[in-house]
Amino acid sequence: MQQVEAGEVDVTIDPVELDDEGAAFEITFDTHSVELDADVMRATLVVAGSEWPAMNWNGDGPGGHHREGTLRFRATGPPKGEAVLALAGLPDPVEVRWVVGG
Repeated sequence: MQQVEAGEVDVTIDPVELDDEGAAFEITFDTHSVELDADVMRATLVVAGSEWPAMNWNGDGPGGHHREGTLRFRATGPPKGEAVLALAGLPDPVEVRWVVGG
């Protein structure tokens, strides 16, 4: 799990799946000062140089000061190497990295 600050928004990202089938991340956004209206589906996931397309967001819709849900991606290559998840639409860009598949 990784926690980052995007301006006034606290973001927690927990990779719950990253395999040959695809990837899933549990994501939580918390703030006390801005509306959380980012389009979560604009996120990008690149694994070993191959972009995996976002498939769906199963979670809270835009608005408010707290959102959480699961963001899923379809695999387009082997789940090995560096995985980079980028989230857009927040006060500051969010980019987190993992090494997968040893």
